[in-house]
Order: sequence, then structure tokens, then C-alpha cells
Amino acid sequence: MKKILCGNEMNRMPDWAFRMMAFMFNVVVVYALDMFHMVKDTDSFLKELIRITKPEGVLYLEYGHQPGEKAKEKVNRSGSWTILEETKRYLKCVPVNP
Repeated sequence: MKKILCGNEMNRMPDWAFRMMAFMFNVVVVYALDMFHMVKDTDSFLKELIRITKPEGVLYLEYGHQPGEKAKEKVNRSGSWTILEETKRYLKCVPVNP
């Protein structure tokens, strides 16, 4: 397992704690706010979010410092999420059905 989530807290978290958290928790709502533009491997990032999100979960993905069309292109390219709603600031997505 590889830490690919962003944020200072995730980078300081020991590997064993990260693995335990990922094993124990499946989340219903994921907020990715003001950070998506910094993710280098967006496909892996979005697939990791699928792994930790319940099948009925929702992802709110703020565009960050990139055009909305670019964020939308990255989500569509990943094949992991379906975009349900677009606003001027974020995408609301659900996991692609297996």
C-alpha cells in the first residue's frame, strides 16, 4: 500500500497507522478541497479514493487552482468516478459501478 493522499497530516502519519486507518474505515463522503491541482498521479489518487469509499459514497472535488474542465477531464480519464453534478467550484461524483 502506498500513501498517495495529500495533506500535511497524511505525510506525517506512520505507515502502520495509515494501513490501519485504511483497513478500518470506509467513508461515505470524501471532500477534496483546494488540493486536486497538486496531485501528480490523479488516476492513482482517484482509485485510492474509490478503495476507501463505500459503494454508496460521494466525492466532492473542488477544482482548486485549475480550470474546471481540466479537473473534469482528469476525473473522466480515471474511469473510477461518475460525475453527477458540476458547479462553478466543484464536481460531485459517485463511484463507477463495478
